[in-house]
Amino acid sequence: MDDKAVNFVQEEPKEDLLGKRKSLYDAGPFEIFWRNFLAGMSRTLGSLFLYLVFMIIVYGLFLKYVLPVYLPVINRISNLIESIEKMQKFLPQTSTPQDIPFSIFPKNK
Repeated sequence: MDDKAVNFVQEEPKEDLLGKRKSLYDAGPFEIFWRNFLAGMSRTLGSLFLYLVFMIIVYGLFLKYVLPVYLPVINRISNLIESIEKMQKFLPQTSTPQDIPFSIFPKNK
């Protein structure tokens, strides 16, 4: 075998390896921490970005297809609650507030 066919990367001094790939044993603890921290942050930010895009799409589909179907029901329930509140003003009060510990309607002052 010729001397020219020898892999010269292994024979380079350690200072020359700084710009190239280093093994776990050549890197210091802070460098390992920093690289893992950056990898974790980029993964988190990427996941957050994809989650926001997904939620925007779901929100748009909800507004376009689901809300128009349920909007008449919601309006009807709102009108019923308002009419019940108006009827309570005209009905005589037969019980005192101490008799009913819980009321779903707010008290008018």
